[in-house]
Amino acid sequence: MILLGTPFCQSGGDISIPLAFSAGGVTLLALAACVVMLRGYHLKEVAAPWLSVALFGLFFAAMVTAGRGNGGFDAAVQSRYATGAIFVAIAVIQLGRLVCVHKGRQVYLFLLGALWSLLVAGSMAAISAAHYSKQELSHAKLFIEVLRYMDAATDSAKESVLYPLYPTEGTGNIRISAELLNQTGFLYLASNITFEDQPSPEYGLVEAAAGCGDLLHLRRRKDQVTISGWATLPGSRGLPKMVLISYGDQKTFITGAVVGWVDRPDMAALRHDPRLFHSGWTVTFPARFLPPGDGILKAWVYDSAEKKFVRLPAVDGEKRFKVETP
Repeated sequence: MILLGTPFCQSGGDISIPLAFSAGGVTLLALAACVVMLRGYHLKEVAAPWLSVALFGLFFAAMVTAGRGNGGFDAAVQSRYATGAIFVAIAVIQLGRLVCVHKGRQVYLFLLGALWSLLVAGSMAAISAAHYSKQELSHAKLFIEVLRYMDAATDSAKESVLYPLYPTEGTGNIRISAELLNQTGFLYLASNITFEDQPSPEYGLVEAAAGCGDLLHLRRRKDQVTISGWATLPGSRGLPKMVLISYGDQKTFITGAVVGWVDRPDMAALRHDPRLFHSGWTVTFPARFLPPGDGILKAWVYDSAEKKFVRLPAVDGEKRFKVETP
């Protein structure tokens, strides 16, 4: 019954089990009511195809329940297994139309209204989830350009900037595919980018860097680190695409932030430049991205036109950290 209700109750990857159970119950109740009301229907050849569609959907759902049930609830309610439930819903709508002709409008309108209410509620949640997913993908796509400079050791983490593009245990396939597309001219991967390690205030500022309590006492397996600031390009060249985070003398980046994610009306007013309203950035990553022991966090602006990474200065000096091993 829960499986039959999942198409009306999905919100991204999460399913409300009570709501799905209720939706499945309403669908089955509506189907049963239609069958009972159409027992004496004189045009059985019109109703029979829709009954067949409903039976197909029910048997499909039963097969998925039996075949995927061992994998747990999440395995059974994936979107590709919702076909059967959709067939049952379509059959209910069409059989309800025949009930309307045979018995009257009131019952059909009630059942149809209940079904549409579930569809609207599920669609609103799905639209919100799709908007968030699209936003994540568009941000992740920006980092493909600097793929060769991203630390491959972070690829297997969900917190990786590349994870939305290939949400599995690793992004090795993305790296291989990206290199092939670069060779054929369908994708551009940056190379031969220089590093300017002298902090340049013309490009922005690292304003805050904090862990769960103290950067100098980070627990590698538990804590998160958040870094934020603002960034721009010198002159009138607008804003950079991204800010990238590294540590120590490493020439690869463990994570990054898309510039413009945080509004900065204060900077726009201070510098009398409305473009700086969208110059803010922030990123949070797990402490396990950092090596055990002491180190220095660094933030870099990617200047794609000049083909260089420029280090940002930090408020109150260098942002030192210490990752404690258990």
